[in-house]
Amino acid sequence: MIKYRLESDVDDYVKAYLLSLGLKKLVDFNEKSSMSDYMKESLKGSAKTATKTNFGQPDFTCEKYDIPVIIENKLSNDKHIASNKTDGIKMDENSVRNYAVNGAIYYARNMIASKKYKEVIAIGISGESEQEIKISVYYVFSATIPPKFML
Repeated sequence: MIKYRLESDVDDYVKAYLLSLGLKKLVDFNEKSSMSDYMKESLKGSAKTATKTNFGQPDFTCEKYDIPVIIENKLSNDKHIASNKTDGIKMDENSVRNYAVNGAIYYARNMIASKKYKEVIAIGISGESEQEIKISVYYVFSATIPPKFML
C-alpha cells in the first residue's frame, strides 16, 4: 500500500475515478477554476481566503447533470469532516478551509444563496492511500440555506 503524501495524490484518485465512470475531463467534469462562467458567478465571493474577493474553487465540479456536483478533497482522513454533537457539521472559517465535507457544503450553500441553483450535490473526499479513501455525499437544497450565507 502506497501512502499519499500530497493532496494532489487525492486529486489524482478522484480524477481517475471520474474517468473510470466514463466522464470526460473539460467536457463532463472540471478541475479548480475551469468551471462554467455561470457556476463561477454562483461562487463569487465564496473564496476561502480572508477577503473572499474571488470566486470559490472546489477541487472538482460536474455540470453534466440536472443538479451540479461539487467535490472538495483533502489529504488525510483526519481532515474529512469537522463536527460536534451540538451544531452538527461545523461551518466556521477554520473548518470550511481545512475539512473536505465542510468545504464542499460551504460551496454548495453559497451556490444556492446566489439564487443561481436550487440544489447541489456536495461531496467531500479524503484519503491516506487508495485503500483508505473516505467519501461523503450530501444533497443540499434551497430550504436549508439562510439568505446571504457567508462566513
